[in-house]
Amino acid sequence: MALLVPVVDPAMQSIADVEIRVDGHVVGYLRPPALTRAISVLDDHHAESIIVPVMIVSTPAGPDVLVHSGLL
Repeated sequence: MALLVPVVDPAMQSIADVEIRVDGHVVGYLRPPALTRAISVLDDHHAESIIVPVMIVSTPAGPDVLVHSGLL
């Protein structure tokens, strides 16, 4: 499981990005369109984070974390 945590821009007081955290470590950031959906869910529910299942796969460049955007 991963935790999707918003990164708030202090100047605009709005969500600028969404971190993907696994076991307390930031392993990546969401990209559109998943980023847009996650921001919408976080805003609509006034949530501090979202828990989602992820798949960690091995690639030639190292491990990669995959989040299924349909889960948002």
